[in-house]
Amino acid sequence: VVYEFPLAAGKNYFTIPLRVPENYSAERFLTDIEKQGLSCAGVSVYEIQDWHKHSKGSIARNFYMENGVAYLLECEGAGTYKMRGEHIYEPLGVSLHLGFNYVGATAYTEGKPVGRLIEGCDPKGMQKIFPDGTQGSIPDSTPAALGEVYIVVCEVGGTWDKKV
Repeated sequence: VVYEFPLAAGKNYFTIPLRVPENYSAERFLTDIEKQGLSCAGVSVYEIQDWHKHSKGSIARNFYMENGVAYLLECEGAGTYKMRGEHIYEPLGVSLHLGFNYVGATAYTEGKPVGRLIEGCDPKGMQKIFPDGTQGSIPDSTPAALGEVYIVVCEVGGTWDKKV
């Protein structure tokens, strides 16, 4: 399966809806994008109430990419990144922490109401990052869509897309 990521010049929020290869680092992800003729300076992941950036060519913060987690990609120009992989048809069990959590959907969760994908965190809000980079509140009944980024604000820890 090939999934296409439409990228704008500047900031791009996204999730990876295909199975991420084992030990797939932020640097490798940026290199794969570069091989397709696109130029992106860095990718960030949100952890412990802040964005943590890996800059292209650096050894610092070269985190592993994960499914169900959202990222922020900074690109110099617009284009489309094509990623090959396989869909995910089982729950991921992404941990939700106190505060903001940036998460995404897979083929398993696609079309399910986003409010039903949250367990235990006593959510104080559900938002979505729209293609233009703005964010806004959404109802719990909003169907999950591949590649989209959802923000779950939690009072306590919980789970997104709980494994049964």
